[in-house]
Amino acid sequence: MEFEDAKLSNLTSKAPPGQLQVEKLEQNDQDSFAAEALDWRGRPATHKHGGPKTAFYILASQGLWNVANFAILTSLVLYFVRVLQMSNASAANNVTNWFGTQFLVTLLGGFLGDAYWGRFRTCAVFQVVHVVGLIILALTTTVNGLKPPACNGPVSMCAKPSSLQVNVFFVGLYIIALGTGGYLPAFLAWGADQFDLEKQKTTFFGWIFVFQNIGTFLANTLFVWLQNKGEWALSYWLATGVGMLALAAFGLGVPTYRQFRPGGNSFVRVAQVMVASARKRRVEVPKDSSELHDLPEKQLLQQGSQKIPHTERFSFFDKAATSMPTDRENPWKLCNVTQVEELKCLCRMLPIWLCAIPFAAVFTQINTLFVEQAVMMDLTLGSIKIPPASMSVINVASIFCFTVLYPYIVVPVARLITGRPSGMTQLQRLGWGQVGVALAMGVAALVESKRLSLAKQGQQMSVFWLSPQHILLGGAQVFAVVGAMDFFYSEAPHAMRGLVSSLSLANLAIGSYLSTVLVSVTMSFSTKGGRSGWIPAHNLNIGHVDYFYWLLMCLTLLDVMAFICSCWWYRRR
Repeated sequence: MEFEDAKLSNLTSKAPPGQLQVEKLEQNDQDSFAAEALDWRGRPATHKHGGPKTAFYILASQGLWNVANFAILTSLVLYFVRVLQMSNASAANNVTNWFGTQFLVTLLGGFLGDAYWGRFRTCAVFQVVHVVGLIILALTTTVNGLKPPACNGPVSMCAKPSSLQVNVFFVGLYIIALGTGGYLPAFLAWGADQFDLEKQKTTFFGWIFVFQNIGTFLANTLFVWLQNKGEWALSYWLATGVGMLALAAFGLGVPTYRQFRPGGNSFVRVAQVMVASARKRRVEVPKDSSELHDLPEKQLLQQGSQKIPHTERFSFFDKAATSMPTDRENPWKLCNVTQVEELKCLCRMLPIWLCAIPFAAVFTQINTLFVEQAVMMDLTLGSIKIPPASMSVINVASIFCFTVLYPYIVVPVARLITGRPSGMTQLQRLGWGQVGVALAMGVAALVESKRLSLAKQGQQMSVFWLSPQHILLGGAQVFAVVGAMDFFYSEAPHAMRGLVSSLSLANLAIGSYLSTVLVSVTMSFSTKGGRSGWIPAHNLNIGHVDYFYWLLMCLTLLDVMAFICSCWWYRRR
């Protein structure tokens, strides 16, 4: 695995003098910050800690963790329909609510990792929580009294599961969500903390995405096959075992890891700037920014922060760093420049963050409506019957292909157009990903429209007609997900990288909830007058899921326009 790109280094060396000066300053900042690195026990780190040698343990743990998580997620909508006997719309909403909760809890994980526990300890604690949730979920499929009654015939003729059985299942499910949400943001920021060079961190994010999808591929083949046969107990216990292996892989690398001191409560620091600015709203800010209150770089590093130069935007907050005789070093009256700039960074990133939400709403359809769509199609391939949820393997395969082709095709072409060594900026990559999402929804709508037309004639369309939408979404993810991870990590203040990573994941939560709201709203108005609605309870052939896909495409196109405006307004840290 290579974390150094000599070709990219040569191109960078030919960059304009101004760019080289900026890169030299950034490298000096990285060197001074790396000097404050600690090992897992809190002692000063050495050359034996961090760097590419830690990558094997980190990536192995992430890949195994993803197998366990997606082994639950991929066919969850079918478990709700076939075992817990929910309607299609209810099952889809329950999946998106759970998926959303996972990423909403990332705010907790990012906060604890940045403020108090440190990112390493946060990763370890929440991985244990994740395994506990997997064990509870597995127990609900095997223990008498917790296991729902078997159903081998039509759902309407089967005995309903008891409220206890449903509730315990959801307890396990949401403990998994707690473990996932707490682990992911701290893991992304802590993993990137192992590297000093920015291009190493960018490469790390790319490999993380690849290993995540290796895990997804295994979940979408072996586990989906077992679950489609009704072997829920076996698949859930296997997922639990894989989750334990992920924890073991994480533990094996402990002696090689490095970490940084927690930077304190980010929310308090942000609140202090807001309060101090409001208190001094009538105070005039000095024209010379050097007169603003600041701390020595060494003191900031000891506090887990890194010095951020003053910027002109959002100058109102500079009032918080304007010294007054009555301040008496009260942090609620006087803040340092770096603290003020941390808040400015969050304000600048907010529009970009909001524009990533519709992408997340579309992404959730892979594990909900796309699966329910596949159930209504011809699933045969010769003598083999394909599990409906396993169609997402095509999505994973396209991610592999796009990831491999990206540096060899996309980057050289983009380099010729933009003149940048990296081909595209992080925001350009994110924007093209959003365009790909809109195209995917347009294709999905056309395919569903044709499927409905054939269904009315008593014919079935092959499930492989779902391939184009899966392929387009896979390509969009390679652009958008990696671009977003890289952007939010590199642009975030050092003391807030876990929290900002959690915000970049929390938009998946809001997107999932947005999907739930959209499904509920469209069902509300589309079922008026006794109609079956766009997403019928049990038979999609009497509905119009294609209309819902067109709606998602229109929302995504509007979002692309908003994103372009946000990028035009944005200025790098």
